[in-house]
Formats: sequence, C-alpha cells, structure tokens
Amino acid sequence: MKVIVRNLAGLILWLFFSTTVSALDVGSDFKRINIKDICEAFVANESFLNSPDVARELITSQQWQPCSEVKLSRGYTKDRLWIKIDFTNHNLEVETAYLNLFPSWISEISHYHFEGSTLKRWKNDGIAFPFHHREIPSSNIVLPLINEPGKPATTLLHVQTDLAFLIGGTLLSETEALKSGVTVNLINGILIGAIVMIGLYNLFIYFSLRDSNYLYYFLYNASMLLMLSVIYGFGYQFIWPDAVKFNTFLESAAGPFLGIFMSQFVRRFLDLSNVSKALDRILVFFIAGSALVVVLTMLPSLNDKTSVWSGVLAIIGAPVVLLAGVRALLKKQVSAGYFLVAWALSLISITLFGLMITGLLEFNLILFYSFGIGAVLEMLLLSFALANKIHVLQIEKAQAIDAVLQAEKEKSRSIALAAAQLEHKVSVRTHDLAQEKRRAEVLARTDPLTGLNNRRAFFEKGEKMFSGVRLSAGGKSLAVIMADIDHFKKINDRYGHSVGDVVITSVALKLLPCFLGNSVIGRIGGEEFAIAIEGFHFEEVVAKAEHARQMISQTLTEIANGKDVTATISLGVAQFSSEDQNIDETLARADMALYQAKEQGRNRVVSIP
Repeated sequence: MKVIVRNLAGLILWLFFSTTVSALDVGSDFKRINIKDICEAFVANESFLNSPDVARELITSQQWQPCSEVKLSRGYTKDRLWIKIDFTNHNLEVETAYLNLFPSWISEISHYHFEGSTLKRWKNDGIAFPFHHREIPSSNIVLPLINEPGKPATTLLHVQTDLAFLIGGTLLSETEALKSGVTVNLINGILIGAIVMIGLYNLFIYFSLRDSNYLYYFLYNASMLLMLSVIYGFGYQFIWPDAVKFNTFLESAAGPFLGIFMSQFVRRFLDLSNVSKALDRILVFFIAGSALVVVLTMLPSLNDKTSVWSGVLAIIGAPVVLLAGVRALLKKQVSAGYFLVAWALSLISITLFGLMITGLLEFNLILFYSFGIGAVLEMLLLSFALANKIHVLQIEKAQAIDAVLQAEKEKSRSIALAAAQLEHKVSVRTHDLAQEKRRAEVLARTDPLTGLNNRRAFFEKGEKMFSGVRLSAGGKSLAVIMADIDHFKKINDRYGHSVGDVVITSVALKLLPCFLGNSVIGRIGGEEFAIAIEGFHFEEVVAKAEHARQMISQTLTEIANGKDVTATISLGVAQFSSEDQNIDETLARADMALYQAKEQGRNRVVSIP
C-alpha cells in the first residue's frame, strides 16, 4: 500500500512540474537558454488591451501555459501574444540578462519588468518606432533585463505585428549577448557583401558587353538585396533608421518588387517568348500583379493585406519559373541547367522560410536564415549561368568564323590547284592561262552582285591603308564607315529576294560617287557595306556620310511593274586612333556607332571621334 501511495504521489508531482515553468536563476554561471524552455504564454485576441494595469493583473492570472505547449509561430493573424518569464537572482550583485528576439519585423513589443508586483520598467520597441529608440542597436530586438540581488522578478512581453506572427529568441548573459551580436552582424555582413559583390560584378560586365541579360540580372540582384535588408533588418538599422512609414511600406512591397525583376530576368535569360509563349504570358501577368500590389501597398487601409496577396502571387510564380527552366532545358539551352539548379535551391529555401512564417514550423535560426543563404547561392549560380551562356555564344561565333575562313581556304586551294593543273596540261597557252588567273583573282576579290570589293578584298586593301597611316610621319588621317540598309528583311519579305538584290545594287551605285578619292568601298555582308577613307578631316568624313544617307533616302529604286522602293541606310563613323593595332579595332567602333544609329531610330549617322 505504501508503495502504491508513494508512486501515486510521484506521478502527481511529475504531472505538476511537467506543466509548469520554474523561475530562471540568472546567477554568474548563467550563459544562455532558449526562451521557449523558460517562458509561459497567453494568446489574446486583438481586442485584448495592452497597458501596465492589464500587465499587473496578468502576473497572477491562471491563463498562462508553458511556451513549449503554445505555437509561437502563428502565421498571418491578428492575435496578440503575452509572454512571461520569471527570474531569481541569488547573487549579491545586480545581474543583467539580455533577451534576444527574432524576427526583425515585429511591429511592437511592450516590455514590462516587475519586482514582485512593482512595475520597475516599461518600454515599447519594434519597427513601429524609429531605430534610435532602441536601447541596444541591433537588427533584431535586444531587451536588457536588470535583476536586483535577492529579489524575484517577472518580465512580461506583449507582442503584436502586422506581418507574419513569428517569435523566437534566446536569453543571454552579457558575454553571450556580445557574441550573439557579433554573430548576427557577421551573418548580415556576409549576406550583404556577397549580394553586393555579385551585383556589382555583373553590372560591370553589362557596361563592358552591353548585354541586357546582365542588366536585368543586376536589377534582380538589387531587389533581392532590398528583400534581405527588410527580412533581416539591416536596412532599417543602417539605411533608413528613422523612416518608420517607409520601412512599413517596404515590409509589404519588397516581395512584389523582387517578383517583378525576377520575372523579367527569367523572361530575358531563358528567351521565354520563344521557349513557351504561354509561360511567358503568365509571367507578364505576374509582373502586372506584382506592380499592382506595390501600388496598393501605398494605401494604409490595404497595407496589412498586401503581404497575403504577395504570398499568393509567389505561389503562382514559383512553379511557373521552374517549369520555364525545364522547357528551356528540353530545348537544348545549355545554361538552363545552371538556372534550374539555382532556382531549385532558391525554391527549397523559400519553402522552408515560408513554412515557418505561415506557422507550420516553429521559429528556428537556421530556417530564419535559410532565405538569405538560398538567395546568395542562387545569385552565385545564376552568375555562372550567365557566364556559361556568353561562353556558348562566343564558341558559336568562333565556329562560324572558322567555317567562313575554312571556306575561303578551300576556295583559294581550289583556285591554285585548278591553275596548276591548267598550266601543266596546256603549257602552250601560257599567256591565256596568265590572263585567266588574273581574272580569277579579280573575281575572288569582287562582289558579284554590286561589283564592289568583297569582304576579303576590303580588308586586304583597308589593312594596307591602315598600315600606311600608322607608318606615315606626317600623321595622315583615316576614318572608317559602317553602313547598313534599314529594314532590309522587310523588303525581302514583301517584294522577294530579287528585289532585295536590286536594292543592294542601287545602294552600292549611290555610295560610289559619294566617296571619291583615296577610299576603299566594300560589301562585307548581306546588306552591310564598309568604307575606309584617307586624307579627310573627320568632320568632312561625317559630312560625306550624311550626304550619302540623304542621297539614298531621297532616291526611288525602280522595280518591275512600275513599282518603286524607297530604301534608307544607317551609318556609323569612327576615326583611326593611334592605339588601334589593326583596322578591325577601328571598324569595331564604327560598328558600335552603327548599332547606336539603329537604336536611335535608323536613317541617321552616328559618329565616334
């Protein structure tokens, strides 16, 4: 019987202590403890008041539950959460513990510290107040809890937020609090540094290559940095510490901003309009929806709802982007493999983070920083993807050039072999053979359609002219012009290739009298011409180019059935520089000027001195 009574008493004591929380001893040997292991919680609705009087009444309330039995990650809710922590200090000196709370977006925390029933401290904190209002400057909220020797104390926290309701943290000694602050700053610094360096590197490449892929990637990178600065609080800490309303706006708008630039980058990088028009239209809709959410966020009455709308858009956009990557990979886009790995990592981190902020998982520092870690890995892998894409394009370009050069070599070998065989077989016709050989050489350097120098002849003559200018003691002048017939494809499509040939020939005939003197004119592409001209001031060359443009745009080209075609050209002019090693470098600047002329509307001359 005694054994039964003793076991029953033990069971009752175990049940009692398993559902209550003891006061925390904050003596000199105290270091750190998770608040969920020592706190009690009381969940109230939004109508429940928050005041010192209410806090006094709650100290003795029986409504408290151990935090281990209450969900502190509550998702999007209007609930208010009260947290209670009891302390004892058996030392002879004042001991200060530091309550380190996450996340950074908590709207308001009311902190009441009691000794017995006496309120010794009352302070409000959170992003509803300017950053300088905080006692301890930290991206997360750090509250000092001063405990007098030999006196029991109680801390009450009233927590509310307009965003995802999530609370977690640690109670620390002063030494551990300093270490924790250094760790948080180090993690934030690594996230900021990595994103900034990757972004600036790709912005530099954009200015070097003028490839819009890099520009869209930089904008995506910048919007990701903005998102991280909001989630982890370093934007509020360092950039806009007193802009409470602006920070509140960004809390809801940073996500849609990220969605806009992410979608535009994906559309451009994967060439989505050619990969899948349906997926491209969905992303266009996603961009429009995200932009609408940003606008609605500016309305105070809707600000607290837009976070939910952003989440809905993210649920739509994330699988669409993943599917777009798969379709691009199936269409043999090599860089799509890098993209899929990057997006998969990002999707995993977003999912883990989302499960936490929606209340399906409790707060955890690893989950909390999973979004930032996933973002850095995604940005890094996307940089590799961009580099790989450019590398593939360069290889394809080099292969095309090699094919052209090989064709030229084969042509030259064929001519030489034919000449040798002819000379061997018909030795009696040596004079005629010499004439035929000279004719063949002329044909090999003449464009058969226009009679101008072909690409090979132009570069041979242009290089000689270039070398002469470089070696001249008198400082001869040299300029090159790149000219291209505007909308030539439309002419071919509308009238046929035979009319296109007539237009090319007509333009060539009109160019010749405009550049008389010491000059070389050649047709170096389908509708593309190049001119090297020596002995004129740069302004004169530009004027000649403008004269040629006007002559061509004011002349009709006659075609069959009495119809006329009006053609215009765009011209880019560049001047020889002493730093140029060959005529290709001068032509490259002229080609850049031609590209600018096309971008500015065509039928114009753009010059680069």
